[in-house]
Amino acid sequence: GYSSSGIVLEIGEGIAGIKEGDLAACGGGGYACHAEVVYIPKNLFVRVPENVSPEDAAFATVGAVALEGIRRAGMVPGDKVAVVGLGLIGRLTVDLLSAYGHPVIGIDNDEKKVAMTSGVGLGALSVGSNDVLEAIAEATDGYGVDATIITASTSSDEPVRLSSEITRQKGK
Repeated sequence: GYSSSGIVLEIGEGIAGIKEGDLAACGGGGYACHAEVVYIPKNLFVRVPENVSPEDAAFATVGAVALEGIRRAGMVPGDKVAVVGLGLIGRLTVDLLSAYGHPVIGIDNDEKKVAMTSGVGLGALSVGSNDVLEAIAEATDGYGVDATIITASTSSDEPVRLSSEITRQKGK
């Protein structure tokens, strides 16, 4: 794990803006791990507002990873986007893109992940059972998506290859 939340037990020197008993969201491999007590350096945590639950706060880092992928794509309103890989970060990416109003298509080779995403945006496609290229062409009037964000975890080059085939010329 690299994203967690918890109650602050102690404060080190030079730490401001948080006190013992506050809820903190934490990030960072090797720090925000699955443990009862963790030590988090000052640049890897943030105080959580009172109206946010610890369960929701634990998503801060993985949500930030999803958001960074969206920001790096530099999209404009109305851009059609494909997300290749529908694990946790992929689902968060799809949800954020949908909240921004982007038409989004999720793609994965796991039918269960596709089924969980199918009600969002333009829908979801399974690499194994649907003709992804045909479906993307139909959804984009033959041009391809404006941007593709890869959130897949694999040693295969298939997500990169697929992304190059479904993204329009001069797309992102």
